[in-house]
Amino acid sequence: MRQYELVAVAFALIEAGADILAVNNHDESALHLLFRRLSACNNYEMSIENYKALIRLINRLLEQCELTSSNIVGYTPLDAALSPTA
Repeated sequence: MRQYELVAVAFALIEAGADILAVNNHDESALHLLFRRLSACNNYEMSIENYKALIRLINRLLEQCELTSSNIVGYTPLDAALSPTA
């Protein structure tokens, strides 16, 4: 999906009851996927409204998710957030 759709779709899923703590078959959480999608190697331009919505989404996920939960190869959401080549 396009970057500008990401936050709106994520919030719609959460409001519809999606499990924020769910993981995929690689043990990756929503934080893993979001931070990897938004890593420094992806160059996005976004409006201030999208930026604020993204911050709200990250805060919402951080309320329940762990930055140190690792996927099947030991990669954490914190690794994804800090990696320029995630």
